[in-house]
Amino acid sequence: MRSTIRDVAAMAGVSINTVSRVINDKGEVSPSTREKILEAIENLRFRPNSFARSLQGKQSHFMGQIVTDCTNPTNAQQIRAVQNLTVQQGYSVMMVDTNEQHERELAAVDLMIEKFVDGFLITPLQYDNSHLFKLKQEGNVPFVLTNRAIEGLEVDAVLHDNFKGAYEATRHLIETGHTRIAYITSRRQVWTVNERLAGYRAALAEANLEYAEELVIQINLDMESAFQATNLLLKLHKRPTAIFAYNDFMAVGAIKALKEAGIRIPVDMALVGYDDIIYAQFLEVPLTTVRQPTQALGEAAAQVLLKRIANRSGPVEKVILQPSLIIRASSSPM
Repeated sequence: MRSTIRDVAAMAGVSINTVSRVINDKGEVSPSTREKILEAIENLRFRPNSFARSLQGKQSHFMGQIVTDCTNPTNAQQIRAVQNLTVQQGYSVMMVDTNEQHERELAAVDLMIEKFVDGFLITPLQYDNSHLFKLKQEGNVPFVLTNRAIEGLEVDAVLHDNFKGAYEATRHLIETGHTRIAYITSRRQVWTVNERLAGYRAALAEANLEYAEELVIQINLDMESAFQATNLLLKLHKRPTAIFAYNDFMAVGAIKALKEAGIRIPVDMALVGYDDIIYAQFLEVPLTTVRQPTQALGEAAAQVLLKRIANRSGPVEKVILQPSLIIRASSSPM
C-alpha cells in the first residue's frame, strides 16, 4: 500500500501538521525534526501526489466540513447550504461525520491537514479540544466553529443563540399558564446543552418559579430515551403539565409515551420541541418548536471561512444567529 502523510508523521514521532510544513516548506521546523521527517519520507518512499505538489504556495480550492451527525435534518440542511455557496466560489467540500466520537474527530482533523484543505468548518465534540487549540496556535490551517463554541479558543465561530431559544420556549409555556414545566435534555456537557438549560432556568427565575431537579431529565439524544424519560415524568407524584424537549426527535419520543398513557396533547400536557424539523408541522398534533436558521448558519459559516482564507490576519469574527418560536397546536393555552 502507498504510504501516507500519516505514516510519515507516526515514524518521525511528530504531528501531521509538522510533516505538512516540511513538505510545503512553510513555517519553522527545527533542523533535527526536519531531518527525522525527511528520513521517514525516504524510508517509507513517501511521495506527495500531484495534487499535493500543486499546493506549494497556492490554494487547493478544497474546503473541509466536520459534522457530528449528517443524518440529523438540521445538520443536513447546513451541509447543503455550505456546498451550495462554496461551489459558486469554485470550491469543493470534503465532509466527514464524527458520529459524536472523539477519535473520529481527531482523525477528521488530521485528514483535513493531510488533504491540504484551505480551511475547514467543524462542529466540535467538546470532550477534549486540545488538538484544536494546538492547530490554532500553529496557524497553518484556518477553521471556523459551527453550532458549538469552545471557551477560551479565540477563532471564528458561527452559532445559534441557544439561550434565547430555550428561554422563549419556556416563557411561552409559562405565559400559557404552566408552572410545572419539565425539560428533557442531553446528559452531554456541550455548549448547546449548557446554553439551553441556562435559558430554561432563566425563564423560570424571571417568573419566580422554582427550578425543580426532578423535572429536568438528562438522557441520550434519541427518541427511545425521550420515551422512557417521559414515562418517568408521568410517574411523579406531582407530574408536570408541560414538557420542553431539547430537540424535535426527543419530542416525538415524548409524544409516543403520552399517547400510550392516554395523555392528550395539549389538553393534558403541552409540548414544545426545538429545531423545527420538516416533520414537526405534519404530526397528528402539529408541534410548537424553536426554529433555527440552519441554512443561514451554513451560508454564514462558509462566508466567514472564505474571508479567513483570504485574510489570515483579520480580527476574529463571531456570528450569532437568532432563533424564532413557532407556535402550533401542541402548546395551545390551557
